[in-house]
Amino acid sequence: MAFFIPPEFGERIGLGITCVLTVMSVMFITTTSLPSTSTITLLAVYYVGALVFTVLPLVVSCVVGYLKALSVRVEAGTQSLGGLVGFL
Repeated sequence: MAFFIPPEFGERIGLGITCVLTVMSVMFITTTSLPSTSTITLLAVYYVGALVFTVLPLVVSCVVGYLKALSVRVEAGTQSLGGLVGFL
């Protein structure tokens, strides 16, 4: 859902952070009520997958925002591409 919001809007990052916090809060609430086991449960695998799929769009949005801001600065002539090479 976050990929449908244009990168120039700040709501994209806010939505990603809200989703990550929601998944983590549900994870903390449910893990305290489950009995402890020595094996990895299916619920734990689900939570790891949910975290990956909520953090990935957030990271991509931050990288796209950084590269967009960098390209605007390069077009304006205020920064060379040396910053991009140092970043990569």
